[in-house]
Amino acid sequence: RQSISFRSSTTRSLSPMPSEPEFQHTAVILIGYQNDYFAPDGILRGLIETSRAEVLRRTVDFVRRLQDSGVLIIVTPIVFTPDYSELVEPSGILKAIKEAGAFRAGTPGCETVPELLQFGERIVTVPGKRGLNAFTGTALGSVLRQEGVTDVVLC
Repeated sequence: RQSISFRSSTTRSLSPMPSEPEFQHTAVILIGYQNDYFAPDGILRGLIETSRAEVLRRTVDFVRRLQDSGVLIIVTPIVFTPDYSELVEPSGILKAIKEAGAFRAGTPGCETVPELLQFGERIVTVPGKRGLNAFTGTALGSVLRQEGVTDVVLC
């Protein structure tokens, strides 16, 4: 079995993606790639401890290498109603999100970062996420079963 490996260097580049049939059962789920985290004016941009530009560059490079593979690539954006009525007594990061006014429906902050939009339909959007769990209230489980996914990578 081949695996994705990193070459030893200060910038750690991915080796080319193998095109073995086993990757036909793999999904990569991109978590949190929304403007409120990554845009220069994003409400929660301070929560990304490493360079936002570097995280996006590496993610785009990774997705580009997966583009011609059989790997299913998914985003599950978190989007709240304007009044956050779905959050009852939130704590931790969800409390911070509500207090900051992040990821509200209809705002630019809840949209997927533009750097990933270049991949068009190659990235599947599974809507409905209203908390930290991408399976609750979404069709993510159904999509993974329908596509025969047996291995999931979270990014």
